[in-house]
Amino acid sequence: MMRFTFLQSVPGMLEYESIPGVSSSKPFGGRTKSHADITVKTITNRLTNVLAILNAHCVDPEIIKQVFRQLFYYIGANMMNNLLLRKDMCHWSRGMQIRFNLSQLEDWVRLNQLEGSGIVEALENVIQATQLLQVNKKTLEDVDAICEVCSSLNTLQVQKILSMYTPANEYEARVPSSVVRAVVERGHNKTEPMYLMSDTAYMYPFTLPFTPSAVSLESINIPETLNLDFLEVV
Repeated sequence: MMRFTFLQSVPGMLEYESIPGVSSSKPFGGRTKSHADITVKTITNRLTNVLAILNAHCVDPEIIKQVFRQLFYYIGANMMNNLLLRKDMCHWSRGMQIRFNLSQLEDWVRLNQLEGSGIVEALENVIQATQLLQVNKKTLEDVDAICEVCSSLNTLQVQKILSMYTPANEYEARVPSSVVRAVVERGHNKTEPMYLMSDTAYMYPFTLPFTPSAVSLESINIPETLNLDFLEVV
């Protein structure tokens, strides 16, 4: 149920325009926004509600971090797959909007003191995809920068995004085929096997930490009304 709830949030993360003044044009007939009512604030509120429930049930802090790392991976993987399939997402201004939306999730992690647990790192692929949309991609001199900002993406994913990149206006050119070819020939971050789509079913290994109780058992008084006379203090 929780997974389905956050699946509904993915289009909002991609489509919500949280930076005033940035062009919202959709080159080449991009799709009409159908999730405009889902904002980044909607999503962070949902995350806050989940955190409040876990805290109310006294879930171990380490387990809470693991839960959110899995949730953030699920959000990031689905965002990445949507971006790889939607040409209307692959232009400069959209990359800027998505990156800013993702930064608000990073802020949520910091505000709730969940840093250092791999939660933000679970978004790394889609973060790098947005950076790829914004970096210069005009000449062969840009190839090194392209490979540098996409260290977590494999060659197939980088090639796909570069090939789908759409100019935001008539003054901007498409990515030259020579640049795309140079990135591919560079053999950037080859993985075996190499998949285009992210695995949305991937689960991080789950660990149950041992946290000793701060309560001294010797100091506990058991009410007689519980009829637990068989218990003895050792």
